[in-house]
This record gives sequence, C-alpha cells and structure tokens, in this order.
Amino acid sequence: MIWTTTPWTLPANLAVAYNSTFSYSLVRAGNDEYIVSLCCCLPLRRSVAGVAMKSSRSLEASQLSQIEYQHPFCNRTGKLYAGDSFVENSTGTGFVHIAPGHGLEDYALGLANGLPIYSPVDDDGKFIHTSDLPIEQQMPAAMLGKSILARHGKSEANDVVLQELQARHALLHQEDYSTVTRTAGAAKLPSFSAHGSVVH
Repeated sequence: MIWTTTPWTLPANLAVAYNSTFSYSLVRAGNDEYIVSLCCCLPLRRSVAGVAMKSSRSLEASQLSQIEYQHPFCNRTGKLYAGDSFVENSTGTGFVHIAPGHGLEDYALGLANGLPIYSPVDDDGKFIHTSDLPIEQQMPAAMLGKSILARHGKSEANDVVLQELQARHALLHQEDYSTVTRTAGAAKLPSFSAHGSVVH
C-alpha cells in the first residue's frame, strides 16, 4: 500500500521505496492483505475503506527487498528498495512510490538500482508513450494527451489516473488538501490543491 500526493506520477512508477529502520506488518482488511509500516501516522493504519485492519505478521526489511509487485494499471512489475534517507514516518504508509523521471530522490534511487529514467510527459506537460519501455508496459492509451499541469486547481492527468485506479478497485482512499512547496526539490509537491491517495 503506497500513499502519494501526485497521482499523475503513477504511470512512471518503476519501484517502491521503504525504510529499513521501520517495522512493517502484513495486515488484513476484509479479504485483502496489505503491507504497512507500524510507525506511520496515516489514519488508514486502523481501517481501509471502513474495514478494520488486523495485523497478521511482522516483516523484516530483508523480506521487503525480495518482494515484486504488479503495477496497478500498467503491464509491468517493480521491486522494493531501501530509501532510508527519504522514506519518513510523519505521513503515508511507510512506502514511497518511485518514478525515476519525476523527483530527485526517485532519480537517485533509480540510478543506484539500474532503473530507466522514465518520464512519459512531453514538453507541453502531457502524457505520452516513450521509447524507454515497451509500449505494452506503458500507460493505457486513454491517458495519452492528458495534462499534468493544473488549471483551476485540477489536473487532467491526476483525474484520469484516479479514475483508472477506481475502475480497477486499486484506490483505497482519497482526500483533497492544499500544499505549500518548501523548495522545488525537497517537497515534490505542487503549490495548489493536491490529492492524497492510497493505492494498492
């Protein structure tokens, strides 16, 4: 289970980072199982979509590094990597989605682990297919041409990604809130309304 404030970056997701100093647990919510950090402050730690979460077992960092996951809407898999220097416990689930073409920490982790620096966005800020990955592993065609740039507090790209997650029952929670960017590289957050979304 990951948390993001930038859903438009999910088509470029190639990995997930965790913090090897955190305690993680496999939890059950109804018939579904998720992995979350026990030290994170996300209210969903206790419930997902109104269903109580129950811890079933603890996981070690060495176990996390062996996990491979299926991207929620692209035909590809990714791995988990330690990102201790930037995976924090103040918000989220203890996991950070990694899109090497869309953030400083993402870029560094991608380089360190041999991931492509994949950025499926053109010079006008619209989703495109690139030559970095096989077409069949890239975003659904319905997302192409959607702008990541916000107009009146809304982004076409955020909206289409959230719709795709909802259609696939992969969006567990969503809330809107305002953000303020501290510095361009540090926060990676736009200075307009953003979505807090939990994806499985």
